[in-house]
Amino acid sequence: MKVRKLFLMLFIAVPLIVMILVGLLAGIFQLKRDIAVSANTLLRFSADISAASWQVAGKAARLAESSCTDTLKELSRTRAFTPYVRDIGFLENGDITCSFVTGTERYHFSRLAGLSLPASYPERWLRSIGSMAEGPDRLVVVYVKKVAADKAAFV
Repeated sequence: MKVRKLFLMLFIAVPLIVMILVGLLAGIFQLKRDIAVSANTLLRFSADISAASWQVAGKAARLAESSCTDTLKELSRTRAFTPYVRDIGFLENGDITCSFVTGTERYHFSRLAGLSLPASYPERWLRSIGSMAEGPDRLVVVYVKKVAADKAAFV
């Protein structure tokens, strides 16, 4: 009788334990797959936004010699149809000289962002900023393309 009960318990317990382990392994593999898919989606999304931002910065750089009013008029469609672009404008000697946020008024960049700019602008650079004056608690990534020694276009 004891042998029969032991056999019956093993007959139930072994498949149960095996199925629990198989289910656990399947869950772990599915979780890893979901994480990989999510990571690839985020990387592709950030690459698309970055490419669009560099494209807009290049377009703004080509318009650097135009007047601020003409430049903003020309870039308003670009800004409207480019997702996640908050502002487009120009930096000159550490000042924002023309942008959708400041208009034609001159603002020192540190007044809006709380950070200073490099003394000389590299050809292309980007910087993430914890927050800006117009959007506290929101991360900002600034893409900058050099136009001249002391002038650059930013997005």
